[in-house]
Amino acid sequence: AGPGAGKTRTLVGRIAHLIEARGASPASITAVTFTNKAAAELRGRLEQRLGKRRCKGLTVGTFHAIALRQLTACRGPLSLIDAPEAERIARELLGQSGAHGSAKKFLAWVSQVKNGRAAREDGAFPAAAFDAYAARLAALDACDFDDLLLGAIQLFEGAEEKGCAPLRAALR
Repeated sequence: AGPGAGKTRTLVGRIAHLIEARGASPASITAVTFTNKAAAELRGRLEQRLGKRRCKGLTVGTFHAIALRQLTACRGPLSLIDAPEAERIARELLGQSGAHGSAKKFLAWVSQVKNGRAAREDGAFPAAAFDAYAARLAALDACDFDDLLLGAIQLFEGAEEKGCAPLRAALR
């Protein structure tokens, strides 16, 4: 839906209904948005309607922010590299490997591989370049935005076996 279609108004109404009429605990509600701006707008409208105190414990954020929150709650602190840092690493690795291509194209390919939409062995980039990128992130104890979402998915899928109390509580 486009701007002005009522998405935020609908979410505010639904969340307010769950809290006011159904007695849901705000801590049991997670509202996911695509942008930080949308998350801030949603939280602001909820606080306006329900009051700040009644919104305590409510989780509102982007996919990435919520994934980061869950991963750090269950696994401890982690470093997240941003796009400029990922590009710097990619340029360095491409230079070392002798592979040709732009850092942005390389990172787009890495993202596709991680998300199962491309093969690790590609005409433009060798699998060794992918492995070198993954190894560099591991050496930095860091993840990129794809790792963040994929890690959260793995965490959700294995929360019961791995004993992550914050995530188990969120899943209930």
